[in-house]
Amino acid sequence: MRKGWKILIVLLSALLVFVLVAGFAIANFMIELALNPNSDKTVALEADHNEVDLPEDYMTSYKLQRGWFDESGYYTQQIESYDGLSLNAYLLGTRQPSDPWVILCQGYTSWGLQLAGPAQNFYANGYNVLMPDARGCGDSEGGYMGMGWPDRLDLLDWVDLVNEQY
Repeated sequence: MRKGWKILIVLLSALLVFVLVAGFAIANFMIELALNPNSDKTVALEADHNEVDLPEDYMTSYKLQRGWFDESGYYTQQIESYDGLSLNAYLLGTRQPSDPWVILCQGYTSWGLQLAGPAQNFYANGYNVLMPDARGCGDSEGGYMGMGWPDRLDLLDWVDLVNEQY
């Protein structure tokens, strides 16, 4: 009977070790996929259940908006984050003195320049526009995407820059 218990304990211990190692490997893969801006995300983003039917003129519209933005006279601005990263943003100022500002924040795995369409709309209505690249995205430094937590402090730094310089 004792030999049977020993075998059972060894098997359960091996199963526990296997489950822990597999769980760690899966968690590491998921974190790498989600937070590393340089990881290949096609396995998740190009899955069949993520397919979206875009209107035929979607890319044409984006290219026109991006073309407008490229010709708009925008300029880039950099700041240093609280943890020493160089963060980049695109600024578009109105032709006349104007106090209202809008900060357009990107979505997951994108960058500030993808917001050219909304920037054009705000600019046309008299707003100054700031479009920062979040850490680890676009032209900003960083080895991971902050998923909003460190980015909240970066946004406060951008607001301080606008208040101090403009």
